Amino acid sequence: RSATLEIESNAADTATLVSLSGQGSTGGGNTVDFPMSLQGESFIKKPHGSVPLTGGVDAVLDLATGDFVADLTLDPTYGEFEILYPLYNIPFIGPIMGWITADADVEFEMVGQTTGTLVDGVLTAHATMYIKLPRVRVVGLGIPLPIGGGSECRTEQAIEIELKTPEGEHFDPFLGGNLEATYTLPKVENCGGWFDGFINMFMAGPDNTINISLEADI
Repeated sequence: RSATLEIESNAADTATLVSLSGQGSTGGGNTVDFPMSLQGESFIKKPHGSVPLTGGVDAVLDLATGDFVADLTLDPTYGEFEILYPLYNIPFIGPIMGWITADADVEFEMVGQTTGTLVDGVLTAHATMYIKLPRVRVVGLGIPLPIGGGSECRTEQAIEIELKTPEGEHFDPFLGGNLEATYTLPKVENCGGWFDGFINMFMAGPDNTINISLEADI
């Protein structure tokens, strides 16, 4: 490749011209690391509650192709939810519904690395994970009652989440940016026998959202 650099001048003589030349390569080694901190939240539709998210991303970007691989880390967190539940059953009328409060400890078990592309300021990322619920409680008459959990309580299937830069926004690997996604929460298992079905009744389902902000660790 060759080009000419023209340097403008207010001197009486002509501008200075500098010849430029260079040779490119399609070989490897054209990568950059971009570690980032993460914060945001996930809204779970059925129980009408949000879970705050913090963590980090350690990614390696191929500048030639825009492909990247990353180690995504999500810290253990906690969520509070409101569940519409039949409180009483009146003969000839039916159940009287009411809101009860529930809370849960939430952990994330990542499956493999997060992969994706960064093209023209738009980042897309594919992440796979299990969600674990070490502790789940409901609050009745002001008293928290455990309804399941444990070290083996987690989603039956790994969750596939497709994150993407919001429409009209720009993602910069040296500064950061925002990502969003909609996902389906699978049923849980190993949460305590009968409690599996109770938790799934109010947790599992589609149209859950996630919104996160990534900031470069400088």
